[in-house]
Amino acid sequence: MAQLLADLLSIAGLALLALAALEWLARRLTPQKEVLPRGLFSNHLQLGYVFTPGFVGRSNCGVEYRINSLGLRDRERDYLQPGGRRVLALGNSFAMGAGEAFADTFLAKLEDELRRRDGECEVVKAGIGGYGTRASAG
Repeated sequence: MAQLLADLLSIAGLALLALAALEWLARRLTPQKEVLPRGLFSNHLQLGYVFTPGFVGRSNCGVEYRINSLGLRDRERDYLQPGGRRVLALGNSFAMGAGEAFADTFLAKLEDELRRRDGECEVVKAGIGGYGTRASAG
């Protein structure tokens, strides 16, 4: 009887260990839904919300969100300084680059390609997740 109890406990322990291993594997292989960092957005009377100027934080997936002093997910720029061509990119989470490292966003890649082809060219990245045409037009 004691041997049977020991065998049953061993089987139960191995089953729990196998379930824990499967749970760990499922969590690693299943994509997580990104939760944006708290403080990324600030309230705005007309638009509802905007990026918080100067914000730096990471989502639960490890993506860094760095907002410049003008409230754009873009590098700091001197917008008053004359220079080459500038492209203003408005849009929603795709233009914002939600879930992507800044260098991997399509607007950062567009700017790199335009600079490679044309030299002086900037893409001002003004996309904010959830914005539509009405909010982008302000």
